[in-house]
Amino acid sequence: MFESYFITPEVLQTLNAKEFEACLTRVFKTHAPNRACLRQADTSPPFSPAFYSAFARLCHAFKITAYLNLQTPQQSLDCALEHGFAGVHLKGNALDFASKIPQDLQKFYSAHNALEVQKALDLGIHLCTLSPLFKTPNKPPPLGLDYLQALSPELKAHVFALGGITTHEQIELVKNLHIKGFASIRYFLND
Repeated sequence: MFESYFITPEVLQTLNAKEFEACLTRVFKTHAPNRACLRQADTSPPFSPAFYSAFARLCHAFKITAYLNLQTPQQSLDCALEHGFAGVHLKGNALDFASKIPQDLQKFYSAHNALEVQKALDLGIHLCTLSPLFKTPNKPPPLGLDYLQALSPELKAHVFALGGITTHEQIELVKNLHIKGFASIRYFLND
C-alpha cells in the first residue's frame, strides 16, 4: 500500500491551541495521511505540552501513526514516551541515537542518499524519508525520479520520497516508483 506522511510546517508553532487543533483536523480530514510528524524547526521555541498531547490524540482519533521530531533526539524520545507517540523521527545528524530508542517505538530517519538509507536500516531504523526529490526552496539540488527508481526493492520498501511534492500529478509519479510512500509539508496544506 502506498502511504502518505504529513510533516508539520513551522507555521504551526505560531498558532494557539485552538488554531493548532483546527489546522490538524482540517489536514487529517482533507488528506487522510497514514502517518504524521510533529516537527519542531531548529530555531523555533518548543511546543507547549498541550500541543504534544493534542497532536497524539488527534492522530489516534484519525488512525494516523504519530511521530515526533524535536530539536534533539533525546527530547523527541522523552516527549514521545510521555505523550503516547508511536515513534520518533531522527534528523540526518542523529542516526547514532537510533540504538537508544526502545524497540516498542517506531524509528523514522531523514536520509539524503541511498547509502544513508542503507546505513539507517542496518542500525534498526524502520522507515526513511529520502530528499529532496523535486526542487525545494532552500534545499540542495533534487535527487530526481531516476535516482529513486534505481533503488533496490529492499530500500524502496522503507523509503518515503520527500521534497517539492505539492501536486497530485507529482504523487502519481512517485507512486510509479514503487516505494513505500511520499512525505510532504506543503502538499497537505492545500485544500
